[in-house]
Order: sequence, then structure tokens, then C-alpha cells
Amino acid sequence: MANIIKSVRTHEAPDYIRVVVDTSKASKYSIFALENPHRIVIDVKEAKPATGLSLNSSKDLTFVTGLRGANRDNGYRIVVDAGVAFDPKSFTLKPITPYGHRLVADLYFPKGSVKKAQLAKELIIQDFQTAFSDVDLIIGPTCPSPAFQHGTKSDNPVEMYLEDVYTIAVNLAGLPGMSIPCGLVSKKPVGMQIIGNYLEEPAMLQVAHQFQNVTDWHKAVPGNF
Repeated sequence: MANIIKSVRTHEAPDYIRVVVDTSKASKYSIFALENPHRIVIDVKEAKPATGLSLNSSKDLTFVTGLRGANRDNGYRIVVDAGVAFDPKSFTLKPITPYGHRLVADLYFPKGSVKKAQLAKELIIQDFQTAFSDVDLIIGPTCPSPAFQHGTKSDNPVEMYLEDVYTIAVNLAGLPGMSIPCGLVSKKPVGMQIIGNYLEEPAMLQVAHQFQNVTDWHKAVPGNF
């Protein structure tokens, strides 16, 4: 009988990210790291996901850019997309109330990386606050290029991740941001990003509403759609 992956949980400690895989029985598994881009792979053997299993990591996890999973061979693969080379340590835990069997992977940060990341985050916040001392909102493109055909960048993860380059700083600073349609390029949609200061969501929504009152890009349909 297959081992059922019930849930996947994440937690951040001062020097590592903990990934907990809740399972129906003791797990046979392997864990390894890959590069270009960095990611940690956890293969749970003879396992399958529970119905409706959703893998969602907190956006606030340091150096973690994504958490995903898929059936693979005779098991289930969990991938932690990362911005650095984590040092993974893993172990299993027996059931104890209220928890059942657990597979635990502790992903340790590279030495010195946390302090550097915290400094970089503080500098990004300072830059935004300097900008907001002169303006109410920041408006620019959501992505560096128009929407691309589904699957065309699957073989180039770095290029695909770079499509988020204009939104990463907003997330790191913890600022509110939103994207609305603002045009078509070669019949492909383009997004306009609106960034506000802390608790300035009402101003962002007002600007977006007024923009859509005087344009109809939100009603446009991409070519061949």
C-alpha cells in the first residue's frame, strides 16, 4: 500500500528552513541538491499525494522562491526552489500526538548569507522609502517582456525566473503591489505594476480603477486566444 503524502509544511528558524512532510507511514526517501538554479529535491519512494494536496511555501521564507511537487516513477518528488545553495540535513520522526509519521528536511543557510540577506533587504526598504518621500505610488512594467507561450521557457528556468525580476524587490520590502492590463505587444498582454507604500492599498485601487475607467485594456483578448 502506497505511503500517502498528507501535507507539506515549512518553518523558518534562525539558521535554516525546515520542511516537514506528513505521511501515512514511515518513509523511504532520498534527498539531494541541484544547481543552475539551486534547488533541493526530496524523493519519497512508493508514495503518492493525498487528494487535494497543495504545496504552498510562505513568501517570507528566506532564500526560498518556490515549493512544488509531482508524481515521479514509483513515488512523489518535492522540489524546494532556492536562491542559494542550501546544506540539507534530513531525518524521520515516529508518530506522536497530534502528529503522525514525518519526514523532516532542515535546509541550512550558507555561512554568513543570512546577515548579507538581511542587510540587502534593509537597503531595499530604505530605497523604497526614499522614493515614497517624493511620490505617492510607483508605476512600471510587471515583467520585462510580454506574456510568453505556455511551456516555451520550461527548459530555461533562469530565463523564466527573470520574468519576476520587477516584482521581487516589492516582496522583499513587504510592500503592496498589484498588476493590471495596460496593452498588447504582438497580440500578447502587458501588465502595469502599481506599488504603494505600507497601508496604501486604497490609493493603489483608486489609481487602477481610474485607469480602467479611461482605457479598455482590461477587456482586450490576446491574439489566438
